[in-house]
Amino acid sequence: MRKLVIENLGFPSVLAGKPVALLGVAAGSIGAIKSLQHLRGVVSRVGGIALPLPVSVANVQQVFDASGRCLDPAMEKLIRGVGRNLLDYLKQSVCPRITLERLLREAAPASLAGR
Repeated sequence: MRKLVIENLGFPSVLAGKPVALLGVAAGSIGAIKSLQHLRGVVSRVGGIALPLPVSVANVQQVFDASGRCLDPAMEKLIRGVGRNLLDYLKQSVCPRITLERLLREAAPASLAGR
């Protein structure tokens, strides 16, 4: 189902050129490792930037309680790492590019006016 949704986001995909953090959950003991591998390929195929360090949560019913709180401190650290990885990518790659573009656009009319 994930693949179908991603592939039908339009062409060109709205994910093209955007970072995508990968996190999978599964009830089984091996988690979502195979699904994450496949999802990485799908994201890449539509032009998204699949970030490194995906996390697979195995035995999800034992890792989270009924209200969604993580019961495993080590797993919670990994899950938070996925979010931190995405934020770090945005800060290091996207924010400087947006700032530079804005500065160039604001400076362009002033430099043209001085000619």
